[in-house]
Amino acid sequence: MIAVSKTDIGKRRQSNQDCVFASTQPVGNLPDFFAVADGMGGHNAGDYASNYAITLVTDLLRGSRESDPEKAMRDALSKANEGLLNISRRDEDKEGMGTTFVCATVTDGTLTVLNVGDSRLYLMHGHELTQVTEDHSYVQSLVEQGEISKEEARVHPRRNIITKAVGVPGDNQPDVFTCPIEEGDQFLLCSDGLTSMVEDERIREILEQDEDAGQIVDHLINEANQNGGTDNISVILVQMRG
Repeated sequence: MIAVSKTDIGKRRQSNQDCVFASTQPVGNLPDFFAVADGMGGHNAGDYASNYAITLVTDLLRGSRESDPEKAMRDALSKANEGLLNISRRDEDKEGMGTTFVCATVTDGTLTVLNVGDSRLYLMHGHELTQVTEDHSYVQSLVEQGEISKEEARVHPRRNIITKAVGVPGDNQPDVFTCPIEEGDQFLLCSDGLTSMVEDERIREILEQDEDAGQIVDHLINEANQNGGTDNISVILVQMRG
């Protein structure tokens, strides 16, 4: 297993409110762990929310005795959500903050993924790229209702509105996905700073290029910036190679 992670401020933002974590070594009872969080909120609140969520989840996983990967990640994320809610109630500067969160681990040939918000995980198997997660966003609800196409969703003026986030009151339970993963597969975790700038087909083409993982990650981020770089861009690429 090879993993490369990188986050970039992009071309338009004054600060980077994304946070990433990637480890091919055990994190508590998990044999590996990967996560991307994209914070939201005024001033430094978005940056605080994403860093808080990543740091607390990884710390809790390190100390967890839970052997089931889904439950271990779900429990840690629930505590991060509770912690952010409590902080936002006490500190008016952080009121309304929250963060997307997508995380994954590979155990015994199974990829387990949890997702809240519109950060994504893609699986590349052979020449086929599949979006494993489903966005919790306003435009995704329009797509599901048949009101707009996926192509229209990418440029919709309200594409940045998410309907679920960690640290925000209401329904913030993560979706859970599991799928088999094999030697030679790749999976990609990313914030919407990538997917709003680079179409899925182009992501697939870049993942197919004969480059090492670091070059591919740089290529993806450079492409997003060349296309406008309107948001922070975060990417974790994991290659299932001996």
